[in-house]
Amino acid sequence: MTKSLLLYAGLAIILSCSSAKNSANRQRTSDLIGKWVHVFEEDSSGEKQYRSEGYPVGPARFREQITFEKEGEVTMLQLAPNDAHEFVTGQWEWQADNRLKISFPEQPPMVWEVLELTSESLKIKN
Repeated sequence: MTKSLLLYAGLAIILSCSSAKNSANRQRTSDLIGKWVHVFEEDSSGEKQYRSEGYPVGPARFREQITFEKEGEVTMLQLAPNDAHEFVTGQWEWQADNRLKISFPEQPPMVWEVLELTSESLKIKN
């Protein structure tokens, strides 16, 4: 009887932790989905600052943009070697410890450590 109670209690703890983790994953994914603009003026040593689309930023010759979709698709506006702008489409996925893996064809994957994620701010260590 006591073993059964301990087993049920342990299972309940595991399931509640799993449920809390899934809830946190859903929230951070919800905050991530959308278009982000690199605001290089707010970068600091080893950290890049992105702001959500619509956030007021000053003019710049070029601003990197990245759009995260719910289904794991990502599109990035990059500066091409010929000084043109090009969209590159790939995949994204959460990894452990607030790490975001972003993969584009014919490029090595990027792994970002997410330092801050709110509806207006995405700060990464790269």
